[in-house]
Amino acid sequence: MLKGCDISDMNNDHINMMRDALCCSLYMFYMLLGLAHLVSKFLPSFCIKLVKNSVDERS
Repeated sequence: MLKGCDISDMNNDHINMMRDALCCSLYMFYMLLGLAHLVSKFLPSFCIKLVKNSVDERS
């Protein structure tokens, strides 16, 4: 089905697309933030464990 070339309809579609893209990028941003938070939480202790293990093996 072809839609009539209605300007307000076109604008509405465009606005919806923009809003969806914005929501999607915000969602991805928050996911990355959460991931970075988890990494910053667990990575230091993991690195400390690795360093301790390698130091223990040397001595």
